[in-house]
Amino acid sequence: MAFCYLYTASFRTTWAVLPWSLVILTFNNISFIYKHIKVERNRAITEEAPKTLSLDACSFTTGLCSSTTEDTKLVDEDDTYKLTGKDKGVLASLWFFGVVNSLLSSQVISKDPDLQCSIEDDLSSHLSLASIFMIILLPTLFGPLLLIFIHLSFFIYRRMTGMTRCSTLSDQCPTVQFLCGLYLIYCISYIPNMIISEQGIVKRHVFVYVMLKYVLGTSYQLLTPMWVLASRRDIWDTAVMLYRRGGTTQSKSLEMTYEQIQKELGLGVMTD
Repeated sequence: MAFCYLYTASFRTTWAVLPWSLVILTFNNISFIYKHIKVERNRAITEEAPKTLSLDACSFTTGLCSSTTEDTKLVDEDDTYKLTGKDKGVLASLWFFGVVNSLLSSQVISKDPDLQCSIEDDLSSHLSLASIFMIILLPTLFGPLLLIFIHLSFFIYRRMTGMTRCSTLSDQCPTVQFLCGLYLIYCISYIPNMIISEQGIVKRHVFVYVMLKYVLGTSYQLLTPMWVLASRRDIWDTAVMLYRRGGTTQSKSLEMTYEQIQKELGLGVMTD
């Protein structure tokens, strides 16, 4: 039972990472569109404003004048890849949803010591329905459906205002094509795993059940990194470079001096 508890809790915790990551990436794409609309509005204001505006008036009305004193900040190169407070909050929210999903299982919250370990989920159970609502319905609503609605609204808005098209660059935010690929992988993995495989007619055939739930239902683990490599040329080139080098550390010398060994062990360097 201890192994069953650990397996179920860990599996269901990581099970929520992909769908809610798609929600976060969707909101990232939407925020890029919002920033584009804001920039285009500010540009329209500056074009309509009189050319004889002073520097103070420009900075007061439009807020687009650049400042070389207070607004200029030096960026440390070491801080480029450090997680910001926003990034830490996003990661914490992902694992929060994972922990909540792990609790939506009788194998985890049950106190019955004689409970049998089962790999099946009863769709008539309130916990299973709550898990489907959290893992499939909500991410679908705030993921692909919301993205379609926002882009249709933005298309109509551009037609009415004549605003330029928003070119979402892959290095700034996920493109629509990239998100559509992840949505497809998500659908062909999660829906068979949580819904189709739990139907009575499927459970009568063990082979079909295993193929749907544990082969097709977990195929996202293989398809997601493959899609990232196929759609992101920079990540592909980096992976190829690391593969040719034989890893990140094999190209370095493995020989260490006595002082380096002392430093790595935290013993300090002894000097004469």
